[in-house]
Amino acid sequence: MVSKYEVLEAIWKYKKLSTKKIAILLGCRTTQITRTLKKLEGEGRIKRVGVEMGGRGKPTIVWALADWLERKMIREGYKSFYDLPIAKEIEMKRGKPFVRI
Repeated sequence: MVSKYEVLEAIWKYKKLSTKKIAILLGCRTTQITRTLKKLEGEGRIKRVGVEMGGRGKPTIVWALADWLERKMIREGYKSFYDLPIAKEIEMKRGKPFVRI
């Protein structure tokens, strides 16, 4: 399973990413991260900023961090979502390290 911190870190680092590109960066299928993306959108942490047309099939959604979250990360001096104290706790509970991008 993909952690929300891994998804947030990918979007934070690249500013805007499609669902497909996030999946490629994290080494998983788009279906594996769709639920995480929808949950983060529901929490107001990310927002849809467009769509990207690929080859065949449906267009993929392009995501960015919510403005408030980006401002908060900058204001509090975090350079990575992995720096958050709660992220370190979750990584320990998972028993495996987050995918570093």
